[in-house]
Amino acid sequence: GAANPFPTDVPVLPELAQARELGKKLVEVARAEQVDAVAIVTRMDEPLGYNVGNHLEVEESADFLRGVRQEAGLAEVVLVLASWMVFLGGRKKIALGKCRQACLEMLSSQAPFECFKTMLKAQGGDWAAFEKESERLRNWNVYEWTSPNDGFVRGIRARDIGFLLNDIGGGRNRKEDVIDPKAGFEMMKKVGDAVKKGEVVIRAFYRDEALVKKMSAVFNRAVTIADSASKAPWVLETLT
Repeated sequence: GAANPFPTDVPVLPELAQARELGKKLVEVARAEQVDAVAIVTRMDEPLGYNVGNHLEVEESADFLRGVRQEAGLAEVVLVLASWMVFLGGRKKIALGKCRQACLEMLSSQAPFECFKTMLKAQGGDWAAFEKESERLRNWNVYEWTSPNDGFVRGIRARDIGFLLNDIGGGRNRKEDVIDPKAGFEMMKKVGDAVKKGEVVIRAFYRDEALVKKMSAVFNRAVTIADSASKAPWVLETLT
């Protein structure tokens, strides 16, 4: 099997084998239906990108597509997925490397963002109203979790962050539950980044003050600060 690409104090390895097995089965199912497919296995020792939450993730997607702010991990995963989609969609007639270059060139233009706004409008969205809501969000309830000591961010457990988002209103436990689109988190630091004691690692946007104690407890558990930096590639395997 593959060597553990993660630090020993971030217990995610047991899930890597499961991800590999699931990816293989998904590819097998697609091939059985005469559909060409690949599975991309990525790491999960931190949330992808900077933002977590409905409004915040749409905001980050828009910023990414117009070149305002592109987190390195998000950029790598997006480019790998897009390259393979173009490669397979083109019946493998164009080399994968050339497909990636074409995606890079497209991303350097404003075409992706214009397409994004067209899709937003087609689904009943209003981009101007969304931008105004983004400005108001920054004046909402904010809680900042700071590093307890100097060091490097070794892990931000994505599973814990995901469940916490649900707990503060950003997800559903039942179909009829109402999602609070503003609830969410900004990763001010990513895995591998240096951090000073007292420096903000995660900024949370929330509605109810009673949630602060819970958020603090989860962040204390989910974030690992170590003495040395360690970071694995985002794409661990490509299952063809």
